[in-house]
Amino acid sequence: LFFKTTSSLAVERLSVSIETEDSILMGLASHPHCSISSRIERGQKEPTLQEKKDILSQILGKDPAIFLERYGKHLTPLQLDFFEQFEDNYEVNFYLKKLRRSLL
Repeated sequence: LFFKTTSSLAVERLSVSIETEDSILMGLASHPHCSISSRIERGQKEPTLQEKKDILSQILGKDPAIFLERYGKHLTPLQLDFFEQFEDNYEVNFYLKKLRRSLL
C-alpha cells in the first residue's frame, strides 16, 4: 500500500493550485466576453493573449478579491474552488459566496 505523507500532499495540492491558476488565467485571457482591453489605455493596440494573461496574473497576485469582483462571473464552480486558499480574506469570501449563489 502507498500512503501519502503530509509533505507529498502539500506538493500535490500546490501543483494542482498552480495548474488551476494557469488554466484560469489562460481561460479568461482567451474568453471572448472577458474584457481586459478596458484596462488598457485608449489608443493602444489590443494586447496579445500572453499580455492579457500577464495583466490578469498581476491583478490576481495583487488583490484576489478585485480579481473575483471583475472576472469571477466568467469562472466555473471548480475554478472558484481555487480561491479557497484565500479563506482568511473577508472580501474574497464575500465574492465567493455571491458568485456561488448566482450559479444556483
